Amino acid sequence: MVAPTGWRYWKQHVRIPQLLESAGHTEQLRLVGKRLWGPCPVHRGDNPHAFQVDLERDLWFCFTQCARGGDVIDLARLLSAGCWRRAARWLEQLSHLEPTGCCRAQEDSGIPAAVSPDFRPFRRALRLDCTHLFFRNLGLTPTTVRRFEAGAWYGPGFLEATVAVRVHDAQGRPLGYAGRRLDRAAIERWGKWKWPPKLPKTHILWNWHRLRPDAAKGLIVVESPWSVMKLAQAGFDNAVALCGLAISSVQLQMLLRARKILLFLDGDEAGIHASARHAASKFHPCIRVIHPPANLDPADLSEAQLIELLTRQTR
Repeated sequence: MVAPTGWRYWKQHVRIPQLLESAGHTEQLRLVGKRLWGPCPVHRGDNPHAFQVDLERDLWFCFTQCARGGDVIDLARLLSAGCWRRAARWLEQLSHLEPTGCCRAQEDSGIPAAVSPDFRPFRRALRLDCTHLFFRNLGLTPTTVRRFEAGAWYGPGFLEATVAVRVHDAQGRPLGYAGRRLDRAAIERWGKWKWPPKLPKTHILWNWHRLRPDAAKGLIVVESPWSVMKLAQAGFDNAVALCGLAISSVQLQMLLRARKILLFLDGDEAGIHASARHAASKFHPCIRVIHPPANLDPADLSEAQLIELLTRQTR
């Protein structure tokens, strides 16, 4: 059965605090009685008394520069730069999420405080678009993208203008989402990836929580989640991603549980140098390096190319 959609449905199933939370505009809001007060997220002011949300009626109003208000539909459109289509996509995604009942994502007390006491996990699952052109260009099917909890997020906020992938700790507890930037100018200025603030990256091997019970059989170590997905699609379900080039002491302890390691980093200059450095360090007693063609990532290769390359180089 197809879930109902449309403006009336979204207005009934998405509340303003949920919209503001997903856009990252709740940190400066404070609860006074049955109203939220804070700076206006529409004109991005700093007056803590400018913006009000009536929680009972689910209406908002800006008393300063905007001098206007409305319901969740109006706010979604304004936060989407006036684009109705983008607002509709955002509301559609949010309408399928379980509301938290508060403005802020709750801290997951299961995350060891010793890792990063200031890190605040985002535990809710987002409804992402697994059919985005980015994934089609890599040859990743919607089924694969959905399986690994990735996709495009059309709302504003932290994940704006990115394709996102969910991140878990070693025990499989969700930590939030990382966003891969799509704009070339933004990539040149800030790099490809946006990571949640203070995320304990050195304690994470992406996809480890899915492989932990069978890690001893051997692991393929790559740089990016996309390479993990592409390898899985080609039949290699034992890949983890460093999400970079370095290997921390915590990651090393996880990798040492594997009987053997196939190091399959990207084929650019940085990846080649990192492969040589890791191989020379002999961080694992049974390590073998596999190189993709020059300037290509494992995710850039077809499934047939991956099968041929891994079969030929691991004989």
